[in-house]
Amino acid sequence: MLRPFTGRLVACILIAALAGCAASEIQQDQAATGRPPLCHAGRDLGEVVVYPRTAWRPDQKEPERRAAIAASAIGRAFADVPCGFVAEIHAIDEPRDWHESEARRAARGAGTDTIILIQVRELGPHGVLSFPTLVSGSAEVVLHVRAIDVNADQTLLDIERRRTVGGAYVVESVDDLEAEMVTALKGLIGGVGETPDPLDAPAPS
Repeated sequence: MLRPFTGRLVACILIAALAGCAASEIQQDQAATGRPPLCHAGRDLGEVVVYPRTAWRPDQKEPERRAAIAASAIGRAFADVPCGFVAEIHAIDEPRDWHESEARRAARGAGTDTIILIQVRELGPHGVLSFPTLVSGSAEVVLHVRAIDVNADQTLLDIERRRTVGGAYVVESVDDLEAEMVTALKGLIGGVGETPDPLDAPAPS
């Protein structure tokens, strides 16, 4: 018996004879402070603690499942931060609702150098049936990330990133979302030796 498949691959195979399958990527940033990547030449974040939480829209489907996907993606993205040492990643949506002021006080008491607050606002596949396209879909990830130098009392990065991947004859599933979220976060973290990309500058208002 054939096993059921999910995600963009199967959709591509089924309709390859009709029109091929190509996914486009759109990434938009709205930065209040700083520009990605967070890790660039000369920056040392020291000891880092990450505080993730969700902020779903009221009609969000399967919020618990998406929260689990987000937690896994955050763990993967912060497993190797080239300009700092991640001492702790708090559980997503843990019972204690950490406000920024509380996180700062806790960090000072523990000797933490940098705190990173992540708010996951959107994590969902979208599909559209139409003519003549027939089917199109996308995976959308929306994150708000704040990185704060506790010792200097300075915000290093305050940014909303919206990443959308999809297109005609592409069908995204919930299972595709983790990889897209990891990509979005890795792009914000960056690597030592990188410099902020002018293409990531905030769009003019």
